[in-house]
This record gives sequence, C-alpha cells and structure tokens, in this order.
Amino acid sequence: MGVRVKPTQNIPVNGSSAAVWKQWHLTLIQYFGKKTAAAVFVTAWNKRGSTDSLNRDLNEHLEKHGIILDKGLVGTVTEAAMDAGDSIADFLQVGKWVLYGVAGIAVVGLGILVFQITRQPIAALKAAAEVTPAGRAGKAVKGIGGGQKALKA
Repeated sequence: MGVRVKPTQNIPVNGSSAAVWKQWHLTLIQYFGKKTAAAVFVTAWNKRGSTDSLNRDLNEHLEKHGIILDKGLVGTVTEAAMDAGDSIADFLQVGKWVLYGVAGIAVVGLGILVFQITRQPIAALKAAAEVTPAGRAGKAVKGIGGGQKALKA
C-alpha cells in the first residue's frame, strides 16, 4: 500500500486543464468529503484557476457538486454560444427526419404518378393539360374562339 499524499500538496496551477481540475476535485472529495472539498477547491480556484481552464464538462461537474464558479464575461458568452449551437444541432437532427419524411412522400407520389401514366397514358396527358398553365390557357382560348364563331354565325 502506497503513501497517501494530501491533495492540497498537489494543487493544479493557472495553466492546468479542466480535466486536471476535475480530477483534483474528485481526489479532494475522496480525501476530505464533499463539503470540505468544495471549500478547498473554491479557495484554490480563486488563487490559481482561470476561465481558460473552465469548460462545459468541468462546469457541469462542479455544479453537480454544488460549486458555482464565476466564468467572467468571455466564459458566459462562450457558454451561451455553445448552448445556441446545441439547440441548432438538435433542430437540424429533427429537421433531417422531417426532410426524410417529405422526400419519402415525394417519392411515393412520383411513383404513383408514373404508375398512372404507364397504365393510362392518354388520360394522364389530359389531366396534365388541365392542370398546367399552358393547358388552362389553351382551354380559355378555345372557349373565346368558339364564342366568336357563334356570334358571327
């Protein structure tokens, strides 16, 4: 069994990563308990910590243990941007499935249309002529021409 070193003898420094600070906090909890670990961590963070070391993972870990650190303006803006990015990513995930659904409906509709054209091509052409702008314009012109002939006769 090795000698147990006090975690207060191995405090992270200003440039330490978030992972180092998180591991050190877990070691503090094991050594001192949750309440004392929180007090020791906050004291050390105020002296040696920096917002450069504070990322989302460390922040969530500390909040879970009841520690709220001041992130400064840059940290607050960065976290808000990350939250917005997560929201956009979530929306795009949902949007992707909506797009798949719409594409599926379009493919099924196109399949039905092709089936109807191959089954009854003349009827399909007549229906298309009535729906398209050119088909409607042709009907209007025929109607006007027929009316003029009726007036001349």
